[in-house]
Formats: sequence, structure tokens, C-alpha cells
Amino acid sequence: VSTQSTGKQVNVVMSKGVIKASSGGKNKSLDSRLAIITPVLSFQGHEDSVRCIFVTPFDEIITGSDDHTARQWDLYGRCVKTFSGHNGPVTAVCCNDSHLYTGSEDTRAIKWSLAPSDAVHEEVWQGALEFSGHEGAISSICCMGDAGLCTGSLDGLSLIHISEPTRLLSISYAVFCLKKKKKYLLLTLM
Repeated sequence: VSTQSTGKQVNVVMSKGVIKASSGGKNKSLDSRLAIITPVLSFQGHEDSVRCIFVTPFDEIITGSDDHTARQWDLYGRCVKTFSGHNGPVTAVCCNDSHLYTGSEDTRAIKWSLAPSDAVHEEVWQGALEFSGHEGAISSICCMGDAGLCTGSLDGLSLIHISEPTRLLSISYAVFCLKKKKKYLLLTLM
């Protein structure tokens, strides 16, 4: 590294958060340890590993777990809602303003209604809508507003699910599939 002010060559080494710089045989140690940030809140309630986490538009926390559930938490660390409808670990979560979408190793994605922020804890066992089409575990999920959902899976497919009619698209109620270099279209009524 050359300094701009003097043009001298400076050697910089970082080890265990400390930067050591030397110039012309002289070693100078700059203490630039990274700040350690401690947690301010803990969310406890899952019975197994937490696989994924998402912050809602209203600053609530959604977690997905190997215990086959997703949970909605308020900013006081309280679980407001438990979503128990998958037959495998919940591996992906995303939200829009009113709904949670979960993806799982059971190859399904499920749409759930979020609880109001002042709700008392409840557990739900059935979602509002189920998305299918994968043969492998869902590894990623992304909302498309209120009308659709994108899912990625270990089966090599990326799917776009459209669950409500939309005026912006000429094809409603469709599932588009992309697999490696092969492209094909599956029409699915929902």
C-alpha cells in the first residue's frame, strides 16, 4: 500500500482484529480492534436450530426452525404467533405487509396471515394458501407483493407462483419454471 501524502510504500498486516503497519523497517501497531456488539434482545422458544430470519415492514422478527415451525416475535422478545404446518424444517421465510411466506424441506411453501403487533400468542396449524411444484427442499423464498411468490429449491428449479389475478400480467394463475438451460412453462390453476 502506498500512502497518498508521502508516496512511501507501507506494509499492512491484519491479524486478530489488529492492524500492524511498517514503513522503512519501522513497525507501528495501530489498535484497530473491531468493536464487539452484544445482543440487546433474545428470542427464545424454538425447540431446534433456527435456520432463517426476516424483519417485517413493521420491525417484527420472523424466524424459521428445524422444529418445523416459524415464529413471529415482537420487539420485546415475545412470541406473538407460531406457524405449525410444515412436515419438515422451515428453511426460508419472507413477508409483505400482511402475510408471511414459509418454505420448507417438505418441498412446500405456505402463505400465512401475520398477527397484529399487540396480539396475545396463538398457534396456527393451517396456512391461507399452499404453493407446490418443487421436488426438492425449498432453499430460498421471495415475495412479489401480494400477488406472487418466488421460490428456489435443491431440485434446481426457480418457480414464480402467481396466486391472485393481476392486471399487469397477461397470464394470471401461472407457475413459470427455469431449470438450467431448459425453459418451460407450467400452467397451474390456484
